[in-house]
Amino acid sequence: MKNHHLIIILFTIIFMSGCSFMERNEKMQNLVAEDENKYAIFVAGKVDTITFDLLEEHSIHHVQSMWHEESLQFIRDEYDFLEIDRIPTFIVFDHEKIVYKTHDQDDLIEFLKDNKPN
Repeated sequence: MKNHHLIIILFTIIFMSGCSFMERNEKMQNLVAEDENKYAIFVAGKVDTITFDLLEEHSIHHVQSMWHEESLQFIRDEYDFLEIDRIPTFIVFDHEKIVYKTHDQDDLIEFLKDNKPN
């Protein structure tokens, strides 16, 4: 009987881990760029911190999308895998993964100016 309970506990742990991984993977897929020749940006901070107009002023045209979230608690709850510990944080994604992370807007602009996806 003890083995039966152990199997149920192990199955539950494995199932919960799998669900967590699948949920993380799904959330990550919503953040990455759809086009392999573009970037997507997640901004943990005020909406007006980084805008498409600001990118345009710096002749940056290879950003496809931007997600903004101002609540650090929400980010920690929903996107804990991003390991964001303060605001502002800027995370750049290519079509598969995180390619750059910074807390400095000027560093983000320089990265985007100097690096283009594929």
